[in-house]
Amino acid sequence: MSLGSARLPRHLLTIDIGNTNVVLGVFERERLLNTWRLSTGARRTTDEVKLYTHPLLQMEGIDRDTIQGIALSSVVPKLTGLYVDALEELLGQRALVVDHTTRTDLKIEYLNPAEVGSDRLANAVGARKVFGKPVIAVDFGTAITLDILTEDDRYLGGAILPGPLMAAEALYRGTAKLPQISLEKPEACIGRSTEMGIRSGLYFGFAGAIDLLIEKTREETGIPFRAVATGGLGRLISEQCRQIEDYHPHLTLLGLREIWLMSQEKRP
Repeated sequence: MSLGSARLPRHLLTIDIGNTNVVLGVFERERLLNTWRLSTGARRTTDEVKLYTHPLLQMEGIDRDTIQGIALSSVVPKLTGLYVDALEELLGQRALVVDHTTRTDLKIEYLNPAEVGSDRLANAVGARKVFGKPVIAVDFGTAITLDILTEDDRYLGGAILPGPLMAAEALYRGTAKLPQISLEKPEACIGRSTEMGIRSGLYFGFAGAIDLLIEKTREETGIPFRAVATGGLGRLISEQCRQIEDYHPHLTLLGLREIWLMSQEKRP
């Protein structure tokens, strides 16, 4: 879909509510001005959402009256309505909450389309916009998701596995002696301490798992998908993945922007 610049909103606010972080991004026309990453905070109130959203916009020099649209994806249902209400009170705009019924121009082939996370749909749309089709979008978040889009816009589904930080936390919580670690690129595969061994296992292990999932997807479909990465740990781990060709930090936000624009158009 192509829209003239005159039809693009002055400012568009995009929000991705994840299990660990909430990522906000503001677009000015086609340009992503800035992004902010905040802790999800399961006990947020509408006043708190307004309290930290308004200063972020002010720091960017954005008047709330110039926000002409809001697009939101969420995997935390109890926070979805809270954010919608808070942003409507703050900005006077009712957010577009993306789900499987929202126009994406994807043919969702999930057995139960309602199960598809809205962030995954946004990732597929964002990857299509930036990298073209066919494409596999790998999002390295709290969970790692692979979203598979064919040349004819069929969203096939993909794979879901725990993210590295979740795995590291499970090792720490589920054992008596293993330490809690930060995820960094290890100096070598052979860890010569417990901490180094955990870091190696997580880093190289996840890179290998993603490579195999991409290979199996291509094998099952016979389609030479281009594989791209996004998400907080995407750049770090995708450097080790032989099958991932590109990285973009904001595919989800870009996808939300495209979905909002589609919502303003009449269906073809």
